Amino acid sequence: MNLIWGYSVASEPNHCSKIAPGSTVTWIAAGANFSTHPLVATAGMGDTPNPIDMTGAIDSGGGGDPTVTITFTDPGAFPYNCGAHPFMLGAIVVDGPVDAGSD
Repeated sequence: MNLIWGYSVASEPNHCSKIAPGSTVTWIAAGANFSTHPLVATAGMGDTPNPIDMTGAIDSGGGGDPTVTITFTDPGAFPYNCGAHPFMLGAIVVDGPVDAGSD
């Protein structure tokens, strides 16, 4: 799944996304960059460990816009925001397998 990372992030409904374990999310810094808009895990919220804390690898996208790609292996809720602008936010919800007999 690709998500655009920029000032309009708060108005993009897909920035709160539900995915399956093992899925990969790529944030694309279109019209922005990760040095002025650092992608960080929202402090004190969601499940831990939050894979978004490990966003050190930024790819140039083969000469295109910078990207950050993270694979979410464990179920949980993982909120994120811009380290400089807290109104730029979203969350990834990783839905685990359905347990037989549970509600």
